[in-house]
Parts: sequence; structure tokens; C-alpha cells
Amino acid sequence: MMKSELSKRIIRNSIELFGEKGYENTTISQIIEKTGCSKGGFYHHFESKKQILGEITSLYLSEISDGYQKMVNQDDNTITLLNKVFATVNDLKKEKLSQWRELVNMFSHSDSNSIIQTMAFAFVDMTAGIYEELIVRGIGEGLFNPPNPKALAETWSHEIMRLYGKVTEIVLADGDETLRENFSKHAEYVENLINMSLGIEGRKISIKEPAIEYLEKTLDMMKKVSDDTK
Repeated sequence: MMKSELSKRIIRNSIELFGEKGYENTTISQIIEKTGCSKGGFYHHFESKKQILGEITSLYLSEISDGYQKMVNQDDNTITLLNKVFATVNDLKKEKLSQWRELVNMFSHSDSNSIIQTMAFAFVDMTAGIYEELIVRGIGEGLFNPPNPKALAETWSHEIMRLYGKVTEIVLADGDETLRENFSKHAEYVENLINMSLGIEGRKISIKEPAIEYLEKTLDMMKKVSDDTK
């Protein structure tokens, strides 16, 4: 369903206000004032701030979905495309790192809990669907021989989500070395699991290296954000 220009403006201005003032400190009146619309115009499109936050989350998921589709449509072999799934999300997430504090302001409150959980489930399902599509394609090409492509795709997607969760944990722990070592081991375990489950020799599917690269990039960006606010 196409969004009206007013609803798009409301969302854009809400993102700015949530990021600047924090979700809880932003009022609907402030959103209406910044947007320059009537109270009736606002409530014609949105019932609450929580609904706006849900729309913002949906937009982020749409970005990921669009990135996946562009990636899948590229003229690359299946193994290269499987490697690009992780890289695609990493690139999108790295683009958001400069907005870390704004995102924290936007999602650090009780209203966001259910939205974040829904987003996580949607991300896992979306990613698993892409993995399954590519695994089945690879089976048809004689590249893979997993007994259950769907189960493998779901496991793969869940493990990637766990890695992202560990990145957040490491950031919050100021780059704790033990956590970083455990992260590296977990990424290597996932990499071995996926390659063996696909039935391919060696490590043609790369997970450890891009995971560590994403972690280091995240830590560097967080340090920069912290330095800039001192």
C-alpha cells in the first residue's frame, strides 16, 4: 500500500525527534508541530507513537529485503551469492552505525520491546527464505547435498542473528577481549557447520572473516561516536 506524502513526512520527522530527544520524551504534539499538519491529519494515519515506531522498523526491514533482492538478481554463481547474504546485511548495518546514539534513543524503552522482537523474527524468516532459495538452487546445480535445505537455512539465519547479538554484547562491554575471542570461535564454528552441512569441501562459505570485520568496524565506529560526544 502506497504511503501518502503526509504519512512519509510524519515518519521522517518522528525519526529526527526520536533520535534527538528520545522516544519517551517526544510527544505527538511535537511531531504534529514539526510536520506542520493538523491533529486530525496525524490521527488519520497513526494511532500512536508506537505505531510510528513500528513503521520505522518496517522501513528498515524493507531496506534489507531490497538489498537481498538486488543481490540475488546479480549474475554471480550460487556460492558467491550465499556469501553475499551476510555481506549485504553487514553493509546495511554499517551504514547505520553513525546513527548509533539516535537508534539507542529511539529503541531504549518499554514500547520497543515487542517491536524489536517482531523485527528479529521477521529478519530471521526473511534471511532464512533467501538462504533456502539459494541452497535449493545450488542443489539443482549439483553443488550441495544437504538432507534438509529448509532446516539448514533456518539454522544458518538463527546463528547469524546470534552473532549480531554477540556484537552488541561486546560493544556494551567496551570490547572485552574474552568476549571477542569467544565471538571468533563461535563465528568459526558456524562457518564449519554451514560448509559441512552443505556437503562442500573447505570453507567456500565465509562467515568468520566478515563477522570479525563487522565487529571491528562496529567497535571503531562506537569509539568515534564516543570521542565525538566528549
